[in-house]
Amino acid sequence: MLSQSILRSAGHSVDRCEAEHRVELPHRADGRPRVVIVGAGFAGFHCARVLDRHLATSAEVILVNPSDHMVYSALLPDVVGGVVDPSSIATPLAASLRSTTVEVGAVSAVDTTAQSCTVSRTDGSELRLVWDRLILNPGSVTRTFGVTGVEEYAHGFKTIAEAIYLRERILRQLQLAASADDAHAREALSSFVVVGGGFTGLELAAQGHKLARAAFRQHRGLDPASVRWTVVEAEASVLGQFPAKLARRALERMRKSGIDVRLDSPVAEIGPDHVRLVSGETLATRTTVWTTGVAPAPLISTLGLGVEHGRLIVDDALQARDHPSVFAVGDAAAVPDLTRPGQLAAQTAQHAQRQGVTAARNVVASLENRESRAYRHRDLGFVVDLTGWNAIGTPLGIRLSGALAKLAGRAYHLFALPSGRLRVLSAWVNALFRGPQIVELGLIDERYATIPAEASGAAELERS
Repeated sequence: MLSQSILRSAGHSVDRCEAEHRVELPHRADGRPRVVIVGAGFAGFHCARVLDRHLATSAEVILVNPSDHMVYSALLPDVVGGVVDPSSIATPLAASLRSTTVEVGAVSAVDTTAQSCTVSRTDGSELRLVWDRLILNPGSVTRTFGVTGVEEYAHGFKTIAEAIYLRERILRQLQLAASADDAHAREALSSFVVVGGGFTGLELAAQGHKLARAAFRQHRGLDPASVRWTVVEAEASVLGQFPAKLARRALERMRKSGIDVRLDSPVAEIGPDHVRLVSGETLATRTTVWTTGVAPAPLISTLGLGVEHGRLIVDDALQARDHPSVFAVGDAAAVPDLTRPGQLAAQTAQHAQRQGVTAARNVVASLENRESRAYRHRDLGFVVDLTGWNAIGTPLGIRLSGALAKLAGRAYHLFALPSGRLRVLSAWVNALFRGPQIVELGLIDERYATIPAEASGAAELERS
């Protein structure tokens, strides 16, 4: 499924074969309009699914994505924890979108004047697509805040490749620590640092910590007390989106489980075997995961259209302010939140999914010369799963903790999953009785689980 092949360098044999490796798809001879969707994240996938039904015969829909699947990223921590198989949270695009053409590749350039875009395919060729409507959802990249060493030594957590690699790395580091003779090396090998005390950081740390504890029985030479998980948060509290009381409860449960959560602890530097805090304290570790902050994909700033903090400025119909044929959704768009006048919609999966549906309906309306509808959505609430029956949540505004929050969160995931519901449910039940799966398969090369690879698409583009 996921390849270990090396991504070709940008200039390899391109000059010699440029003409034969460039294909152009102009407007269709039958006069049908072409709609191009860039990216199959939450917003792009749900947009494509609506257009696949409504424009099956009246227009050509093309979806461009670096991989041939959509990732339900909310369950990536479960992949790290050995609870859920990665294939269960990957929805195949071609099978799900029967009348849509799926182009596996990355959009490297967009010409809004000529209404065309250039797709870099996995075989090294380029495809130039002329479009009548363009929907942008290229996702986001990890924001490093200029901290030294993040791109070189930290691991991101946005892709399936990164999630699988982290699971494998945790198990490998414990193997190495169990046989290490040097005490300092053993400490660094068996210590894991997660930067960021938001949803992702806490869920990842909780799952990783549980996986490590379950792996102890395989390493008789390793003292369980020597394995440490630390969450480093720059702010004075974790989970800033939650009511303070629930956030404190989550913090208490993390610490009670044995995870060290450091507040008011911004990072100054990350090295190959340490994390140095602004305070001067140094944490020994050879595994640092960076989960704090995202930035819009660089493609958006190259369009020549108005942006706000790197996100395309759109109206309440998700239509670009400066181009009537361009729409943007998800992390790519600065969407006005009509439920909170003067503010932008939050960058959450809930908003992205519903923006995708609204954008699709408005694209259809624009092609049929009908009036568009405004995007308006209130969050259904959030749940943070801290493993076991430890969870907190605000479903529909109701404050819950423990088993009720856990069940609410899992019910929502089963509802929101585009595919693989029975496989995920079966995995949860199996893990409840048997614990996580402890096995290292050596599937992912580290080069495909780095922040630079995540930003360039290398983690997904080259496949066997």
